[in-house]
Amino acid sequence: MNAPHAHVSRSDIARLAQVKRPAVSNWERRHADFPQPERVEGEDRFPVESMMRWLGQRRIPRNALLPGEQPGATFGDRFRKNLLGHSGTSDAEAPVMHEPSPAGGVEDETWRSIQRLRGPYEVAHYRDLVLSLVFLRAQEPDAWLSHAGEAHALPRLSIDALRRLRRMTDGIQRPWIGAEDWRAPSELIDVIDRAVHAFGGAEVFRTLLDRFASWEGRRGGEFYTPPSVVRTLVDALAAEPSADIYDPSCGSGEILLAAALHARETGAKEGFVVHGDALSPEALVLAEMNMTLHGVEARLHRQDEKVLERPYDACLRYPYIITNPPFSMRSWSSSDPADSAHWRYGPPPRHNADFAWLQYVLARLRPLGRAAVLMPPGAAFREGREQAIRRGMVEDGRVEALIALPPMLFYSTGIGATIWILHHPERPRREILFADATGLGRLARRNHRHLSEEDHVAVKQVLADWRAGVVPVHAMLPTAVVTHEELRDHGYNLNPSRYAARASVSTTDGGQEAVSRLRSRLDLLHEQAAEADVAVNRMMGGLSWPSR
Repeated sequence: MNAPHAHVSRSDIARLAQVKRPAVSNWERRHADFPQPERVEGEDRFPVESMMRWLGQRRIPRNALLPGEQPGATFGDRFRKNLLGHSGTSDAEAPVMHEPSPAGGVEDETWRSIQRLRGPYEVAHYRDLVLSLVFLRAQEPDAWLSHAGEAHALPRLSIDALRRLRRMTDGIQRPWIGAEDWRAPSELIDVIDRAVHAFGGAEVFRTLLDRFASWEGRRGGEFYTPPSVVRTLVDALAAEPSADIYDPSCGSGEILLAAALHARETGAKEGFVVHGDALSPEALVLAEMNMTLHGVEARLHRQDEKVLERPYDACLRYPYIITNPPFSMRSWSSSDPADSAHWRYGPPPRHNADFAWLQYVLARLRPLGRAAVLMPPGAAFREGREQAIRRGMVEDGRVEALIALPPMLFYSTGIGATIWILHHPERPRREILFADATGLGRLARRNHRHLSEEDHVAVKQVLADWRAGVVPVHAMLPTAVVTHEELRDHGYNLNPSRYAARASVSTTDGGQEAVSRLRSRLDLLHEQAAEADVAVNRMMGGLSWPSR
């Protein structure tokens, strides 16, 4: 085997050698001849050939042999077999499996095959490869047919796929380009060919985006927002058909895509365009492919988080903005934001970009415009500079509503999130709508929740009533309308559960006093839990983890 461009992480080594992850660390610590890692895209990676040679010198203990392995077999034999695409998932990195999908067996079988054929590559790199191949199969069938029967079909088709994108990924190192001797390509190509033929390129691409995000876990959340959250954001925005919609952190384009498809369904005219900025070249490519496969006209560009530091005066403005920016970005500012005078509502903390994003969105919103922005729970009640910014936004009438979402909607974190609905009204209301949706949804799997059709209807109806001038009341969704004066008394704490849960207690109940006490206690516990989640995330973000 000759795969000079392929590298593996420590977790990959554990998976392919079928050992626990700590075993790899023990080997590395105790054996001076263990291969040295190389820095690949900022992380430690080990050359496949060096790793295979080293493992080939280590016999598997008799009590650790797997069925079918003979005495004298080495970890290198096992590593090689799994590298070539046969089997082998260690307990240290068992893939996340989805529940059977409504589409049925073919789709689930496709996903299992794609997981099995991963080879030595990081999940993120493998994702890019698979989705590029789906794109090529759907968009360029002639190119697909011209290479599919070749011995080196995989790298040729991969390069073709990337070259046919309207914007290239300059500077990105693709470790699978040039890996001509990986012997799984023909089967992977067959799997993708059958899937696109059965379901169509757009459906396969969208489904695989979701499944790869689930497989990647926390890292998957950097580029993908789950469908339940996407739909709630689109419903909250309630954009008019054919109006411009912008996402300043568009990920793989799933939010803009949903907004565009909703606009089509509600009467958008031909030529409707959405606009977006991606925060990485990888995200830009995924978004380009996603939009193209769905036939959506999109004007997408690349920007980095440093845009938050610069004055916004010359920026284009939009009537609708919808986004899920990275939560609590730490390294977003090269200097103390207090040194800049361009912050309308005050400088955000240097270690957290949440209120830099909120102010950026407001700066890019046209008069009479509206925005739906996803934020971590703590943004609603953290003190210091963020409290001062909340005060300015509230008193200026820029906050229309906040909706607290339930936990476990995301693949990247178990905590909930809050939708901030911002606006630029002609005559701002002196009150804000709060909705506590933390009790909605059901567990689809042990660690993932999704919202039902009834849940989505509840959120949509509450917001429609509020915008129609009716104080919303809903049996499933506790709500409260709170004046700016009351918010001032509460230190501009905008935690929806603090207000909406209390308002939901019935005044006709004979046990009103006891229920009120219980509800107040639950409010306090919920707020304390959210504060604890934020503190833990902040501490975890400051730790330096070993490369995996």
